[in-house]
Amino acid sequence: MTKRRHRLFLLALVTTDIIAIFFANAFGGLVFAWEHDFTRLFKLYDNWFTANSLFPFFYLLPQAAIPGFMLSKGHYTTRRPFWDEVQNIIKLVCILAIFAFASMFALKANFSRIWLISAWLSVPFFIIAFRYIIKKVLIKTGYYQEPTVILGTGRNAMLTYLSLKSEPLMGLDVIAFGDINGNSGGKSEIYADGVSIPVKQLGAAPSNTLNQLGHPAMVVALDEREFFDHEDIIKDLIYQYKKISLAVFMPGVPLYGMEMDHFFGHEILLCRVSNNLGRPIPRAVKRIFDIAVSSLLLLLLSPLLVYLILRVSLTGPVFFSHKRIGKNGKDFLCLKFRTMVPDAQKIFKRLLASDPDAQREWRENFKLKNDPRITRFGAFLRKSSLDELPQLWNVLKGEMSLVGPRPIVEEEIKYYGDDIKYYFQVRPGMSGLWQISGRNDVDYEKRVYFDSWYVNNWTLWYDIVILLKTFRVFAGKSSGV
Repeated sequence: MTKRRHRLFLLALVTTDIIAIFFANAFGGLVFAWEHDFTRLFKLYDNWFTANSLFPFFYLLPQAAIPGFMLSKGHYTTRRPFWDEVQNIIKLVCILAIFAFASMFALKANFSRIWLISAWLSVPFFIIAFRYIIKKVLIKTGYYQEPTVILGTGRNAMLTYLSLKSEPLMGLDVIAFGDINGNSGGKSEIYADGVSIPVKQLGAAPSNTLNQLGHPAMVVALDEREFFDHEDIIKDLIYQYKKISLAVFMPGVPLYGMEMDHFFGHEILLCRVSNNLGRPIPRAVKRIFDIAVSSLLLLLLSPLLVYLILRVSLTGPVFFSHKRIGKNGKDFLCLKFRTMVPDAQKIFKRLLASDPDAQREWRENFKLKNDPRITRFGAFLRKSSLDELPQLWNVLKGEMSLVGPRPIVEEEIKYYGDDIKYYFQVRPGMSGLWQISGRNDVDYEKRVYFDSWYVNNWTLWYDIVILLKTFRVFAGKSSGV
């Protein structure tokens, strides 16, 4: 990336954050004016900026420091996955807000709690929203994309490409795979996720070819054996490049919260991993979160639940319960609104007996895409996922979680193999990685992978992210998008 373009998007991001902070304060003023009136707003503003007021020092200074702290944390120079950046923004703003409020309370400064609380609470929202917009604009105009070469052509390189593609706001545009000494078997291109990516033969002096490509960003994603076979070439690249990323494939290892140490005079990296859901405090936090949110949702959605109960009851029983496997392998009855005709079991048996395709589909996926047992209103409930709302009661009872592995039946245990231990470690969830990642378009092996990854890398933040994505998927389905 040219220095001019780098300076441009750096300036754009900093300016965007400053504008977002201004809008947050304006929002706080509007909340105050709505609660009182604009006359009191202007009077309060005049009092704050008198010579004796401490407001500018202990309120504006922490907010003015936000861009500086963002810069020190690499927000304007380092490209991060979107949700990691969101989490970092929220943490940073919370720390500065606590400092501002503590200082003003300790010194008894004259300030409006309504204004300040509204402003500080909205700062992360405006920063995140404005950054999202400006990055979209910069990517569309071509100022934010950074040409990127993935060094490697094996499995690790393919996984790295898919990971980068899943985070478009990082702006890393993969223009080629780099092949060292013909490890790709002479391929001129590689098809990855339906896209043809050229393969550049780098030879023994890869820096020359990379310079011809415009000195792109470099991600080393060699398989383990290749890494050691080409140690000298990698050292040369690290010397040539100011910034270089290393992608390491670590299957089954908890990655979130991993801490790393290096030893003086040695080339060994010591990684400390932790299984969060294997410890009592994180498990308690997850359970408290489930109880609080499910109780709130049951209260807020009670009018909708009453309507759905009355509507479904017109054609028969309201609820359908099915035996599922829960935490530690214990059975529980998973609740749903009934979406099938009353004699569904008879229709189902006749269908499997007469239709080999349906029999095979059921055996592979334990569901049918064109199920004749489903009522018209039931189809709507399924399409919108409203049929699963009664599972909030399962969550409140402690049989399920808001987020977790997809609840399975006993016949599915065999498909998990050794990974069933991850499933048994937690409560199955109303939502999860599978539900937000394509559902019917995801094969069973991928479903098992999602469940195992979730358990290994659980954090409360990831639960919140999955719920937010679930609401987005739900809104899209409800609107027909």
